[in-house]
Amino acid sequence: MVSNDYTTYLYLAADLHLYILGMIIFVLIRNTNWRNVVMATLFIIGVALPGLVTYLYDLTFLMKVSPRTLMRIFIEDPAYNYLYTPSYTNIPSFVMGLALGALIHNLQKRDFNLEKYKKFLPIYWAIIPCCVGILLLSGVNYMDGPPYPLYIRVIFHTFLRPVMGALIATIILGMVFKFDNFYRGILEWDGWAWVARVSYGAYLIHLTVVRIILGNSTKLFTVSLLTIVPVIGMAYISFLGGTIIWLLIDAPVNQLVKIWLEMPTKKSDKRKNENIDVYIRICQSPPNALTEVVRLVYNELRHGGSSSSFAL
Repeated sequence: MVSNDYTTYLYLAADLHLYILGMIIFVLIRNTNWRNVVMATLFIIGVALPGLVTYLYDLTFLMKVSPRTLMRIFIEDPAYNYLYTPSYTNIPSFVMGLALGALIHNLQKRDFNLEKYKKFLPIYWAIIPCCVGILLLSGVNYMDGPPYPLYIRVIFHTFLRPVMGALIATIILGMVFKFDNFYRGILEWDGWAWVARVSYGAYLIHLTVVRIILGNSTKLFTVSLLTIVPVIGMAYISFLGGTIIWLLIDAPVNQLVKIWLEMPTKKSDKRKNENIDVYIRICQSPPNALTEVVRLVYNELRHGGSSSSFAL
């Protein structure tokens, strides 16, 4: 039962592929206009591919759970394998993230201020309800009955993630420039820091917890208010395990990496301070031929060998 959990982490390969793609775009393509053309092309291709894959393989919707498929859902579900794990189907949101980072960087250099756009604040507040509405609307895809026509499924898979990505990108843009105080006040709560630290560890083990609890259940779960009880229990156990992983693995490794990265910096700063002290002592010494020669040699080394540093 637990041996199949690795399939839920295949998205890590997609993350690595997209990270390399982003490095290529921003490191090798130095011209801003060409970079924008490349990102726009990738975005268009990325939007079209999920719909094309849905059409070619006649796919339904992601993760339709049933008692028969629960234990091997991430292995045998074609929609998951063809639409979720591949790198090319995750391109649109990734490109929007790259574009958002570049946009924020450019706007911060120009001291951009969103105050004049405050009249659009109600529209900004409507973003989270829109996200919730999209999630609820997706629920109709899992009702009993025959699947929806192919063209509806193509449209759904083509635009679902780009629309959600655009909404989340707009929220992040407003957070960075402090566009509103309501959402920002909630998301900047200090309590989220602990959740952020342990969330990845909880993600790594949560499916194992779900499968163990559901696999040992002797009755079917029905949709009711009581359904939230085992869900809360699964979340609690997952975050408890994530906390243990963070304390025993993440935090020690992060500190070791931090120490390793800071050591050259401290050594360089110490050498720099020693050079400044030597130069100050030379400049403060009584003028004579020897100190003048030392001063000129020091200036030559400090300025990288420019010929003007030896001018008397």
